[in-house]
Amino acid sequence: MLAQLVSFLCLLLPQGQEHLVVRGPTPALLRLGSTAVLSIDLIDPQTRPNRIGLPEVAGLSMRAGGWSENSSMSVINGRVKREYKFSTKISISPEREGRFTIPEFEVIAGKQHHRIEARTLEVVRELDGQERSFLEVRLSSKQVYINKPLRVYLQYGVDNRLRLDQQRTRSGDAYYSVELKAPWLDDMAGTVSLKSTAEPEQALNLVLNGHLQQVDYQEDFVRKGLHFHRFSLVKSFMPTKVGKIQLPPVILNFQSEIGERRTDFFGRRIGGETKDFFNYSEPLEVEVLPLPEEGQPLDFSKAVGRFKIHAAADRHQVRVGNSVKLTLTIEGQGNSEFLEVPSLDAVEGFHLLGSKIDRELAGVTATYDLTPLSASVTSLPGIDLNYFDSSPGVERYVSVSTEPIPLEVLPLEEGKTLAALPGEESKPVIPGVDDIFDIKPNVGEPLPLAPLPGRGTLLGLLAGPWIACGMLALFLAMRRRRAGDVAGRRARCALREFRRDLAAGREPADALVAYLAARLGLPEAAVIGPDLAARLQQAGVDEGLAGDAAAATESGVAARYGGTAVLDAAQAEALTLRLEAVRIVSRKSAQVLAGVFLLLSLACAATAQDQGALSADDARAAYRRGDYAAAEQGFASALAAPSADRRLAYNLGNALYRQGELARALVAYERARLAMPRDPELLANIALVHRQLELGSAEGEPFLEAVAHLRDAFTRRELLWIALATNLLAAAFSIFARSYLRWVGGLLFLGALVLSTELLLLGPARAPCAIITADQAMVYAEPRESPDLEPVLTLRGGVQVGVLAMGPKWVKVQVGERSGYLRSEAIEIVQ
Repeated sequence: MLAQLVSFLCLLLPQGQEHLVVRGPTPALLRLGSTAVLSIDLIDPQTRPNRIGLPEVAGLSMRAGGWSENSSMSVINGRVKREYKFSTKISISPEREGRFTIPEFEVIAGKQHHRIEARTLEVVRELDGQERSFLEVRLSSKQVYINKPLRVYLQYGVDNRLRLDQQRTRSGDAYYSVELKAPWLDDMAGTVSLKSTAEPEQALNLVLNGHLQQVDYQEDFVRKGLHFHRFSLVKSFMPTKVGKIQLPPVILNFQSEIGERRTDFFGRRIGGETKDFFNYSEPLEVEVLPLPEEGQPLDFSKAVGRFKIHAAADRHQVRVGNSVKLTLTIEGQGNSEFLEVPSLDAVEGFHLLGSKIDRELAGVTATYDLTPLSASVTSLPGIDLNYFDSSPGVERYVSVSTEPIPLEVLPLEEGKTLAALPGEESKPVIPGVDDIFDIKPNVGEPLPLAPLPGRGTLLGLLAGPWIACGMLALFLAMRRRRAGDVAGRRARCALREFRRDLAAGREPADALVAYLAARLGLPEAAVIGPDLAARLQQAGVDEGLAGDAAAATESGVAARYGGTAVLDAAQAEALTLRLEAVRIVSRKSAQVLAGVFLLLSLACAATAQDQGALSADDARAAYRRGDYAAAEQGFASALAAPSADRRLAYNLGNALYRQGELARALVAYERARLAMPRDPELLANIALVHRQLELGSAEGEPFLEAVAHLRDAFTRRELLWIALATNLLAAAFSIFARSYLRWVGGLLFLGALVLSTELLLLGPARAPCAIITADQAMVYAEPRESPDLEPVLTLRGGVQVGVLAMGPKWVKVQVGERSGYLRSEAIEIVQ
C-alpha cells in the first residue's frame, strides 16, 4: 500500500524527459563459464516498456529478465526532484572463448523506440582451474547409425586438497558446488534422451546445468601423480535424425574455499572466502548415418549394434497342459532399450500363456511361458533374431538363431481332458464386437442417395436467403416510407373520400375539387384556378382528360355563384373513375413475390427426388437361407437403380462379409454410409472390418481429423440444409436484428461461409475415395509393369486411397503424401 502511495505521489510531481541508461556488459572481460550482465534503466518513461529486440549472436546465449518498477525523490536547493524508472537485466552466457560484438538493438516502450548501441565482450579461458582439476568427455563413437544409442562418457575431478563448498537444497539434500555446464547434455538436437539403468557404486549429488545429478564418486583417484576427487557420469541418447551434430565444449565450474574459516559465538560461519574455478573440454562432432535399405529383412527387429542370443528352458519334461518357461537372452552392445523381441504367440504345437521382458544396458531377457498342446511335441522351438551389425568393416544385416531345445511331453493322465486355453473359452457372440449386425429389413420409406444440384443452382440456393431477406427488408422499408407519406396516403384514399362526401350530401363540384386536390397533393383553394389543366398534364394526365376535369371544375364553381351550368353527382363520379384509370400501379410487391416464388421453385426442384425403389425380397430370402452368393447378386442388381435404397448397400456388405470378402464388404459399407452416416449398426460393422483387416487408424493433425469426422457425420444433402438454415439465420440477424445482436449474425455468417465453401469448392475438388479390394496391390511411379520398375508402395486389401485420374487399365491414386499408378481391377470406387 505504501509503495502504491509513493508511486501515485511521484506521478503528481513534474516529470523529466524520457531517456535510457545502459551499463555493461559487466564484466567486459569474462571467464568462459561465467555470466555477464547488461543493465538497462528507462528513466521517466511515458509508457511501460513492452519489448526488447534481443539480437542473436553465435556463441552467446542472452536472456532478458522482467521489468521492475522503482522511484526515488530528492530535495536539491529546496526543489523536489523525482526520478521514476523501469529496470531490467540481460544475462549473457558465452558458449566458447573469443571476442564478441553484440549488435545494436531496440527497447520499445509504446511508440518510443530506444536504440542501444553495439557492445563488445571478450571471453577468455581460465588457466588456474585447469591446474586444479581435470575434465574428460568421450563419445562411444564419432559415427553412429540411426536408432543405435550414443553414449557420452564424462569423467572429471577436483584436487582433493581443495575444500569444496557444500550447500543444501530447500528440501535438505546436500550437494557440492561442482557443476557441468552444457545444454546438449540435457537435450541433444536430433536425439531422444535415454534413461540410464546403471546404478553408481558410490553416489554423490553434484550439479548438471542447474539441477542435481547423481554421479559416481571416488574419493582418492590418482592421475598423473596427483590426487583428485573423481566423478563420472554416462549420458545416453538415441539418434533419430540423419546428419552431423555439433557438440560445444563442456564447462566444469567448481567453488573452493580460500583462507581460514571459523565459527563465531552464535554458530555463524565467518571467513573462508569462496572462489570459482573453471575447466573446459574440446568441442566434439558426431555423424548419424542412415540404415541401408538393401538387404533389410521384412521383419526387421530394429536392433542396431552387435548381439548374440542364447535360449534355455527351466525343464526338459512336461505333461500336456502344463507350462514350461523358455528364457531368451540377448546380449551385446546396441539399442537394447528399443529392439523388438521375437514373439512366440504362433508357435505350432504350443500356446503362449504370457511373456515377460527385462531390459538393461547390457542386454534383454525375455521369458516365455509355453504350454504344449499334445504329446507329439518333441522340442521347444528355435528363436530367430535379425539385427544390423554396425561394427566398423561389417555394417550389414545379420540373422542369428538358437537351436531347438529337446523336450519330452507326457500325455494326459487317463480320464483327464485338456482344459480350454485361456481366451478360448466359449462365450456369447456380441454383434459389432465379434460379428456383424443383421441385414436391414424392408420397412419404411426408401433411403436413396440424392445428389446435390449443379453448382449454379447450388450457388443460387445458398445466396437465396440473403436475397430474400434483402428484398423483405426493402419491402418493409418501402412500406414504412409509404406509411409515413401523408400526401401519398391522401392520394390513395381520394376516391373513397370523394364517394363519402357525395354520400354525406356535399356538392358534387366541391367533392370533385377535394378529389383533385388530394390527387395533386395541393390545398383545395389551389385547385380552383385557370392553370388546373396544366397541372393535371404535368401529373401525367392526357390533354383531353385534363381539359374535361378543368371544365367540370370551372362549371361547378360557377354554378355556386349563380351560373347556369350545374355539375351533377353522376358526371363527377364518371370523371373521377376516368382519372383513377390513369394511376401508375407500383410493381415492387409483385417483384418481391415473384423472386420469393422463384427461389421456392428452385428449392423444390433441387429437393425433388424419385421415391421409387426396387424390391430386394428375393435377395433377403437368399441371405436368410445362407445362399450369400445369390444374395450378393440380388442386392447388387437392386442397387443399380439411381434411386435405389442405400440400405441395400449395407445388406450387400453383409453378404460379402459372410463370403469372406472383407475388402469388398468395406466398399459396400462405405457406400451405405454416404446415405446413413450415423447409423450405429453400420458404424459398428465398419469398425469390425477395420479390426479384422488390421487397418488401424490414420494419425493426422487432431483438429483436421475432428473436422473431417464431423463433416462425414452428415450427408451432403443434410449439409446443404444446414448451410441454408445458417445462411437464413445469418441474414436475418445481420439485417433485422438490433445493433447489439449483430455479432450473432457475424458468427452465423462464418459458419455459413465454411459450409458453403465445403459444398461449392472443397467437396467437388476432393479426390474420389476408393478402397483396395485385391489382397495386395502394387503402386508404380508410371502406368506400366517392367522388371526395371520397382513398386513405389505395396498396399493391402481394405486400404483407402484417393483417385486422381482413371483409365481403362490404370488408375492414378494418392496415399498420404505419395501418388502413383495401380491396376484398375485392384480397387473399387466408393463415391
